[in-house]
Amino acid sequence: MKNVLIVSDWDFAYIWKKVIPILKEEESVNISVLVVGRVYLPFFNKLTLDKVYLLQDYLESFDDIESISNDEISQLERKYGDPNLWRCVLADRNWVKDDYNTSMKKISKCYSFFEKVICETKPDIVLTNAYASMPHHVMYKVAEYNKIPCVRPLAMRLDNYFTACYSRGEFLELPKSTSDESDEIVRQKMLSIKEKLPKPFYEKIHVENRSDYARHIRRLLNYTCKRHFSGEYKNDHTKPTIFKKIRDEATFYCRKFRQKNLGVSANLDSDFVFFPLHLQPEASTMQLAPYWLDQKFIIETIAKSLPTGVLLYVKEHPTMIGRRESRYYRELKSLPNVVVIKTNENTGNILKNALAVFTITGTVGIESLLMGKPTFILGNPYYRECSEVVRLNCSPIENWSEVIKENLVKKIDENNVHHYFSKIISNSEKMFFNEPLLSKELVLNELNINRIAKFFGKEVRCIK
Repeated sequence: MKNVLIVSDWDFAYIWKKVIPILKEEESVNISVLVVGRVYLPFFNKLTLDKVYLLQDYLESFDDIESISNDEISQLERKYGDPNLWRCVLADRNWVKDDYNTSMKKISKCYSFFEKVICETKPDIVLTNAYASMPHHVMYKVAEYNKIPCVRPLAMRLDNYFTACYSRGEFLELPKSTSDESDEIVRQKMLSIKEKLPKPFYEKIHVENRSDYARHIRRLLNYTCKRHFSGEYKNDHTKPTIFKKIRDEATFYCRKFRQKNLGVSANLDSDFVFFPLHLQPEASTMQLAPYWLDQKFIIETIAKSLPTGVLLYVKEHPTMIGRRESRYYRELKSLPNVVVIKTNENTGNILKNALAVFTITGTVGIESLLMGKPTFILGNPYYRECSEVVRLNCSPIENWSEVIKENLVKKIDENNVHHYFSKIISNSEKMFFNEPLLSKELVLNELNINRIAKFFGKEVRCIK
């Protein structure tokens, strides 16, 4: 009988508590669970599990560690570094702010904890949803060292298709051939996206939730109870005091009000390229582009590298309005060939009229490829392997002007784009594996849960 370790990350517990009984029945496996989020621990009490760990019981207090020697860190780096341990720190949007000594304590304790978990559960495979924190990153490295595969459903960002990804990044093994079905799906997608660009799933959900003020009040009251009275958020570094949360939210809404008229209307008759700002901090850049996190620097460098007469249109990520200081946008506007456009500008119209698109790891890179536009990237999203992508991060900055000028006039081979994404689709499954609390109806319905269970069951069966 195979041993399976599941990392249940926050509200993904709603998915796992439904998927686990199906896996146990259909795959005959022993399952252990690492729960992230004390509030979700009761979800697993009624399930027959081998072992259950709560992350917050092990990795939220570091007072028991006085100091970490350089020898200990060097030993960990020789064993797990790729090539060093800073990737652990850069993987965590909360702990990345710590000082050096605190970071070393957390790295040491994380590795010690996951060595214990892997030793005790002896998994044949680890199932997870992401690698968006230091514990996730360390868990993957310890499993990798012990030759234990870790798998997660990686979103293809194409109509809710997901594929099994066994790497911490977005490295995929694609089939050599495609199917008639996948060819037709991509062909229709390329045609429809040129007509009308659909709004991303995350954007639709966030817009709906942001406008539900009664929901915000309920969540604030619920948060207060769990943080300060029930103890469900005890020892949780991601849950600040209610006073800090209210202060942060007040700052956010004040900025959001001041920034509601951010940017100008886009002149689609101009010669321009497009760079949409990324959500930050976020795993999509911290993990996939750790050397390209300073977007102001990127924008300034692109602007200096463009041919004279070509403008750089910059658009803020919709969920970041109110998150950055207004000074951030003033500094962007001070660049002579940079234009900050309104956030409600239709991205589809922008893409249709742009000479090219620049992104770090964003979905807009996929959309621009499907539209037949020159696409420049700076990180390592899965679609970097498409032959029509220009990997700007592989060129020295002093050569960017030449690389950009050459590729602005280069015609995209849409057959190559079609063939690449057809291979992606033929290797993927259609389902919703998103944060359940953002859309319970789509994620937690019986049909979708069975699809998710089938997805993971297939991967479990593949392990020898």
